[in-house]
Amino acid sequence: MKANYIYQSIFLICLAFSFLTSCSEDSFTKIVEVDLAEEDKQLAVVARMNTSGDNQRILVSETLSVLDNSDSFTSLSNAKISLTTPDAGIIEPTFDSEINLYSLQTYEFKEGQNYSLHIDHPDYAPMTASIKVPSAPEILDVNIQLTEPDTLSNGAIDFFPPTDIITVKIKDPANESNSYLFKGTINFKDDVTDEMYEGLYYFEVSENILEYNDEVISDITFNGKEYELILLGSRNIYIDGATPYSFELEVVSISEELLLYENSIDLAYDSNGNPFVEPSTIYTNFDNGFGIFTVDVTQKVEILL
Repeated sequence: MKANYIYQSIFLICLAFSFLTSCSEDSFTKIVEVDLAEEDKQLAVVARMNTSGDNQRILVSETLSVLDNSDSFTSLSNAKISLTTPDAGIIEPTFDSEINLYSLQTYEFKEGQNYSLHIDHPDYAPMTASIKVPSAPEILDVNIQLTEPDTLSNGAIDFFPPTDIITVKIKDPANESNSYLFKGTINFKDDVTDEMYEGLYYFEVSENILEYNDEVISDITFNGKEYELILLGSRNIYIDGATPYSFELEVVSISEELLLYENSIDLAYDSNGNPFVEPSTIYTNFDNGFGIFTVDVTQKVEILL
């Protein structure tokens, strides 16, 4: 009786194994074809301008379909751009074929003024963005405390760039929200040849309260007041046999629209290839299409060391 039970069990196992191995892939899968609607392309514009009048460039492109595997984009040369200004009427930037961008070469934007950028293209709906240029703070004082590189146990100099301490005191414009970005350069002079070398700083802002950008500080806690902050500046170079000669600090007033736009771009990149991340939407301040129109206000201070 026991032998019959064993034989029956072996027979059932063999039968189940035979059934599983004889099944084709089509027995468990079903291919369903889904037609994805092709979204209409829209204009995409990047116009990050500045008050210094340098590198005033505008990119006019188009969005890519979700089914498009291409990593490249197209720079459209047949758009008509109109910039409405408070002091020079309407200016029309021209397309520069050497750089595939529209160029605005002679105009200087003014802080606190209103501007409007309008884009027309024969294949797309027109788009317009209107902005107010942020105001610059008054820079009251800048001090830098240089840190000497460490000496290793064998007496050699540690060429890992040291961290310098920069103290900045500003007077913030009243009755408006402002955000500030800080850039710094340090120039070295060769002790023998007098040749000059330039190094860049990466700043850490300890007073930062903006969650979406580590390099920017908001005036939400000192609007319209004098304020002193400390920048921890890490140099990207150290040159043996050269003496620090000068330090230059740039205080850049940037718009909230730019911060929101750049944050949305970062979120889009972070979600790429991650199936568990919710789809992100690119921020735009245009009424149609996608893109950003903004003007940075830059102030510079140079200190001889």
